[in-house]
Amino acid sequence: MIEHVANDHRRNQLAIQWVQDTGWSYANGADLAPEGVTPERADFRTVVVKARLASALQRLNPRLSSAAVEEVVHVVMTPTETNLPRINRAFDRLLMDGVKVEFPNAQGEKETDYAQLIDFQNPAKNDFLVVNQFTGTGMKKPRRPDLAIFIKKQEPEQSAEGIAA
Repeated sequence: MIEHVANDHRRNQLAIQWVQDTGWSYANGADLAPEGVTPERADFRTVVVKARLASALQRLNPRLSSAAVEEVVHVVMTPTETNLPRINRAFDRLLMDGVKVEFPNAQGEKETDYAQLIDFQNPAKNDFLVVNQFTGTGMKKPRRPDLAIFIKKQEPEQSAEGIAA
């Protein structure tokens, strides 16, 4: 049993190192937990890191107001389907097509657009995060996958002159 646990730990550490070597950031799930040193979730039922999502949406869709960003966050976090395969298909559509949202444009007129969740044209502009031991509340008991992966759009880097590179 001890050897099995040691092998699992070793495999997890190798996987984390591999994704870090490909440019991903790493965080320990306990640190992001509600009582962690850098909490990013209000409770264990929440598996979406809401502040990171909202921040990425605002950067990726700069024309959206804060209210429109909150609406997109709500759509992403609120499944409309009832079973897991349908929930996954619906989320895949949101990921690929964007989230339909209405918002007032600069002239105050109502405009409809699709808020993008990820930058597919410039993958290097996304922030890839791998988290180990990310605990979530399950139907009967807590669930803790070995690794969880999060993606968000990164802010553009500034050159010496302060212009986006």
